[in-house]
Amino acid sequence: MKRIAACLVLLLAGCFARGQRVVYSEPDKNDYRQTEFEIIGKVGGNLLIYKNIRNSYAMSVYDFDMHQKDRVKMDFLPDHIINADFLAYPDYCYMFYQYQKRNIIYAMAAKIDGNGTIVGKPLVMDTTEIGFLASNKIYSVINSDDKEFISLFKINSKNEDRFLLTTSVYNKDLERKEKQYLTISMPERHDYLTEFIIDNDGDFAFARAIQGQENEKIQKLFFFQKKAGSSEVKENQVRLNSQSLDDIRVKVNNTNKNYIITSFYSKSKHGNIEGLYTCIWDKGADSARSVISYEFNENLRNDAKGDNSVKTAFNDFFIRNVIVRKDGGFLLAAESFFSTGRGGNMNRYDYMYGSPFARPMDYYSFNPYGYGYPWYRYNSLGQSTR
Repeated sequence: MKRIAACLVLLLAGCFARGQRVVYSEPDKNDYRQTEFEIIGKVGGNLLIYKNIRNSYAMSVYDFDMHQKDRVKMDFLPDHIINADFLAYPDYCYMFYQYQKRNIIYAMAAKIDGNGTIVGKPLVMDTTEIGFLASNKIYSVINSDDKEFISLFKINSKNEDRFLLTTSVYNKDLERKEKQYLTISMPERHDYLTEFIIDNDGDFAFARAIQGQENEKIQKLFFFQKKAGSSEVKENQVRLNSQSLDDIRVKVNNTNKNYIITSFYSKSKHGNIEGLYTCIWDKGADSARSVISYEFNENLRNDAKGDNSVKTAFNDFFIRNVIVRKDGGFLLAAESFFSTGRGGNMNRYDYMYGSPFARPMDYYSFNPYGYGYPWYRYNSLGQSTR
């Protein structure tokens, strides 16, 4: 019995674990309710948080116990910037921002160290001449998973049948490796482009989706690839298995050299969400390796239905994130999102620009007469809601 008791004590000893330690900062007297902020993360042994208060820009520097060590005013920024994006490395981060001076939009980059101070001078990455006052960003910045490649691009949709895509690719030292001008044919009235990605080889990829009519689901899909250093864009139609797709997400699997194209699907243009469509696109063969449709079973629908019926359980869900696994699979995070008001419920067909979630790739089309981008180019507004 003593021997058994001793074994039990040893086994139970492994069941005790330290609880999580949550640390938070004291309120900053300079912060107000209107403060816009972005958590950049761990840089050079400190935690950096960018703050914008009525066009007054600062970098707050914290230690790992969330004690504020410094608040660095970002004097190098102009009085008003259109947007700010950040890319963090272990010892520094890049701030990408845009601003307008007269009729010129400047795409800029600034290198910031772990103390929140700028290294050197801001770099002019590109400029665009426009004839209107821009309220949204014109350029978008994406990076490869290993952060060795950074791409700056813009889309001119003034000609609704042929979009002009301008891409610049930089290495992690912000040395420009190439600049390409690509023409993307948009032959259908309800065409729109999906999110753009750049892989660890510096290759570019995106998709063009075709809707049936206003706010109908996707009836056709084309996948585009552009190799690093090439001005040629390869276009291939993706098989949909006679299904209607919803919000297309594109993700690269750098380990297995393929692309994941995934979306919720329904069996009709305005039907209920039935399951998940996935196409694995082989990068080397430039063709689909597999096209799979997974229909959600009743158990999963019961778990997800909330106040909906089992049949309509996933009608309020939108894909938030796709995380690639090393074994070739992926994890998908989706969230139920809906609005209510005296005008009735707002469902996924009422959202003017498709998914209600703002994403880093909310590319702005700088045709002043066009709609927001990349969501549906022609839309009808649903009922008024609060």
